[in-house]
Amino acid sequence: MTNPPTDFIKYANTPYQHYILPIIPAGAPLKEDSGLTPDQLGKIPGKFFPGPKLWAGFYNWPNNMTTPTMLERWQHWQDPDQAATTLRPVCAQASSSPSTSTSTTKRS
Repeated sequence: MTNPPTDFIKYANTPYQHYILPIIPAGAPLKEDSGLTPDQLGKIPGKFFPGPKLWAGFYNWPNNMTTPTMLERWQHWQDPDQAATTLRPVCAQASSSPSTSTSTTKRS
C-alpha cells in the first residue's frame, strides 16, 4: 500500500514556509553526476528532474527560501506521471526557524 501524497501546499504562507524542503526518497534513481550515494537517500534534500525522472541533491539548500510556487512544484512531483512517490518534507535550518516552544520559569 502506498502512502498518500504529502501536502506541501499546507505550509504556504505559514511561519514554516521558507524552511520546508523535499527529501529525496530512499531508493530513488539518481542523476549520474549527482555525487550522492544510496545511503544518503531518505535523509537529504533534493530536486526531481521530470524529463529523465531522476533526482539530484538540492544545491545550496541551507540558503534556500521556499516560496509558495516551490511548494506547488514539489506537491506535483508526487503525481503518478512524475516521481510517483510520496515525498517527505523537512523543516530545515531549525536554529533560525520559527519557535514553537513556550517560555518556562525556572524554579530555585
